[in-house]
Amino acid sequence: MRIWILCPPPKDPKDWKDPNTLVFTYTPIEDPAVYKDAFADFQKYLEKATGKKVIYYTVQSNAAEVEAMRSGRLHIAGFSTGPTGFAVNLAGYAPIAVKGYPDSFQGYNLILVTKKDSGIKSLEDIKGKKIAHTSASSNSGNLAPRATWYRSR
Repeated sequence: MRIWILCPPPKDPKDWKDPNTLVFTYTPIEDPAVYKDAFADFQKYLEKATGKKVIYYTVQSNAAEVEAMRSGRLHIAGFSTGPTGFAVNLAGYAPIAVKGYPDSFQGYNLILVTKKDSGIKSLEDIKGKKIAHTSASSNSGNLAPRATWYRSR
């Protein structure tokens, strides 16, 4: 996997942080222990690269992840696409990389799911219909579908 660098660190050294222990988390899911185990090798790599102890911090929600970073309890994090804007604007998060492949970054597709007999076969068919979205901060389950719908009108 390749890491794509998005932005440099702060230019002014007084804005740099140097905690004794680095706290890391990845976006919350139903079973946070899954990510703790999945990122164990990454944590070891960070420890070797920085010479600091790295601990995994389990978060239960996107809001908790943003707040942990805003309050200084979280130093390194992987945010889902939806809450990234909140993390940047509310917590001073500086996205520096995205997961990807040797030739491009990793992405996903949006899929509109309907009942077979709904009569909805295209985006135009949802005009005037009630639509369920996921969490308000979710990119794939709320923000991107709204943007796609409004852009297609």
